[in-house]
Amino acid sequence: MKRSHVLLLSSAIFLLWFACKPVAPVVSDTYTINGKMDGLKDPVIYLSYSKGDSSIIDTAVVKDGSFTFTGRVKEPVKAQIFLKDYAGYLSLYLEDTIIGIAGKADSMKDAYITGGQVQRDAAALNEQKKRINAKGNALYEVYKLAKNKNDQPGMDSLTAIFDMLAEQEATINKAFITANPHSFISLSSLHTMTYSGTYNEIHDLFIKLDTTLQNSGAGKKLAAKLVIMEKVAIGKPAIEFTQNDVNGKPVKLSDFKGKYVLLDFWASWCGPCRGENPSVVKAYNKFKNKNFTILSVSLDESESAWKAAIKEDGLTWAQVSSLKGWKNEVSKEYGVEGIPTNFLLSPEGTILAKNLRGLALEKKLAAIVK
Repeated sequence: MKRSHVLLLSSAIFLLWFACKPVAPVVSDTYTINGKMDGLKDPVIYLSYSKGDSSIIDTAVVKDGSFTFTGRVKEPVKAQIFLKDYAGYLSLYLEDTIIGIAGKADSMKDAYITGGQVQRDAAALNEQKKRINAKGNALYEVYKLAKNKNDQPGMDSLTAIFDMLAEQEATINKAFITANPHSFISLSSLHTMTYSGTYNEIHDLFIKLDTTLQNSGAGKKLAAKLVIMEKVAIGKPAIEFTQNDVNGKPVKLSDFKGKYVLLDFWASWCGPCRGENPSVVKAYNKFKNKNFTILSVSLDESESAWKAAIKEDGLTWAQVSSLKGWKNEVSKEYGVEGIPTNFLLSPEGTILAKNLRGLALEKKLAAIVK
């Protein structure tokens, strides 16, 4: 965010500090979720959350729109309550306390949630980002129209606005984290920032968190993520790897040494990746004769879907994959937890930039590729 937003941020920090002052909790060693959804006709409703490396799914019987879940969690965790086939869903933070949910079945995500301190902190942070999220949602509808019309300049312009909104959201997150080092929401927000944030900024914020948060299960996961982020930080040498191309031929990253390389992680099933591909194709065609190329790593599992997407999107550069989805070895080495993700490498193999999108990619290449 630019310096013109400093006054706004100072106010945001004060409001967040005030809103997140501890409120006397309901002491409990289990959680109980009491929900009421007007118009809910489904006989069963589902609750899902992560426990270690596993996903837990619980069910509750619905009677007259009401339902109850009970259980125990060691520490707060983000969860979802949803209907069959995700016909409706809402997100919440699960902790061992009494949680209340009130809403309508046709707009579950807007339900009112009461609960413990973590849920109150989440509500306070979401309130600060309400305007940004509303603007982003509205612009996304415009983006879909531009995409349907194949309006690339329009999509590029909107992508730049999305990037600006993302910067504003990140600044609000940082303000919250700084003002609330004891809040689990600070740790949760910090983890979401690892996608676009730098190692240095994430690390500096992490070490300022309360040690209880740092040593929690979620904190240890973020610490492990930071170890990987440091290895692939800007200025570090790119990690060498070998994977097979579409013809089963092994391809090494070092095969492209001497050129600027965009290391691009994507998949045929990833909507945002496919939406970004026209911009990547445009950049490739513009700079491919100026010592620049692309090496794409797919997180596909289906070989046929992978090859079909390459053909449909006109991706004429080198493509590799282990066809193991999220278990792709290269994506793990580079700490990829969301796609599309990319790294721009120098001819010497040094990481120059990360997650360049649309016009930002072209501008960066224009500045360095001769």
